Amino acid sequence: MPIDWEVVRLGEVCNFLKTYSKSRSDLSESQNCIDGVAYIHYGDIHTKFKHFLDMDKDILPSIDSKKLAEDLEDIVFVENGDLVIADASEDYEDIGKSVEVKNLSNPTVSGLHTILCRDKSNYFANGYKGYMFSLYKVHKQIKRLACGISVLGISRSNLSKIQIPLPPLAEQEKIAEILSTWDTQIQNFESLITEKQNLKKGLCQTLLTAKTRLKGFSEDWEAVRLGEVCEICNGFAFQSKNFKKNGFPIVRISNIKSNNTISLEDMVYFSFDDYKNRDLNKFAIYQNDILVALSGATTGKIGKLKENVVLYLNQRVGKFQPSERLNNDFLYQCLLLQSNFLFLLSGGGAQPNLSTATIKDKVLISLPPLAEQEKIAEILSEADNEITLLEQKLESLKYQKKGLMQNLLNGKVRVKYNKKNISIIKDRK
Repeated sequence: MPIDWEVVRLGEVCNFLKTYSKSRSDLSESQNCIDGVAYIHYGDIHTKFKHFLDMDKDILPSIDSKKLAEDLEDIVFVENGDLVIADASEDYEDIGKSVEVKNLSNPTVSGLHTILCRDKSNYFANGYKGYMFSLYKVHKQIKRLACGISVLGISRSNLSKIQIPLPPLAEQEKIAEILSTWDTQIQNFESLITEKQNLKKGLCQTLLTAKTRLKGFSEDWEAVRLGEVCEICNGFAFQSKNFKKNGFPIVRISNIKSNNTISLEDMVYFSFDDYKNRDLNKFAIYQNDILVALSGATTGKIGKLKENVVLYLNQRVGKFQPSERLNNDFLYQCLLLQSNFLFLLSGGGAQPNLSTATIKDKVLISLPPLAEQEKIAEILSEADNEITLLEQKLESLKYQKKGLMQNLLNGKVRVKYNKKNISIIKDRK
């Protein structure tokens, strides 16, 4: 720790103020209701915000002020620079997640399962508090003090014991300024990716339905059931008792990810010695094969194997086997467009279940001639590749920012300021 930094307990430098435990049923999803007060719910801290709650951009639900207190003078409103901490979470990673409030203009209160912290006496620079709980050493203390089984919680008394590294105010300001610059770059990339994804969706809606035809193609399209041009293979019922730590990899439902890829992480394996009487080659998966989750929370999710590896298909995962009439990449784009429909076919509910027979019978596609399929697939695949490249750059930015943030917040990397610029120098201690 740098010699000019302090280490303080959170309770020494912050006051813990009143919060309001109201359920979602008491809230309106609009901030514009009459006599409404903006309400910070712990669920929104977990799912919507990162480091900061910016009232110029972020939308909060609201609550009628009469439901908060009979005497409005007794209400404790949030102020700019306050830190709002989620005191409950289903996992250790998000316990104690916090946001610093900025650009506050409307009356706002801290709500259900939150702890409201306010600087006692100018210990912190505005813009710094939103980052300080992200320091590994700080979050480790929070996880250690959290308690519970299905839901974890941390109390105000325990939170007050957390030790926080405290740089000089001027250095806090510069740390916050540097990290804010990185956050802006990350947000710009996220916005660009969203824009490209929306453009891709628009292309799919027009190209896959013949609303827009490519030059040089004029033949009529044919409406077919998927089963007329494609087979779907069910996976094999590998026994969990035979799972190995190495051997031949098995694709499970959990390996089909939200970005429509097949993840090679967290895989289980099998040995052919355990299945000597079974022909497992028909369950092999190769590069560019298309899979679908047939049950569970991700039912209907489509995944495509991008890597040049051989995997084996587990039960409740299906593999598409297009006929010569159907281009594989064109099929992939059609299935992405109908992913939500596939989930609806499963019946939804707590235990969705989708059969290959249902997919073959209920999924309809518009089928152009093979040459037009190939051209459409090429255009849409190029759009996918552009999005993938942007996502890779985004992940790289996030990784770099995470490392820089840790080093800045623990003093391993120091910031030096002069009138012309801000530079980063390594602490010579």
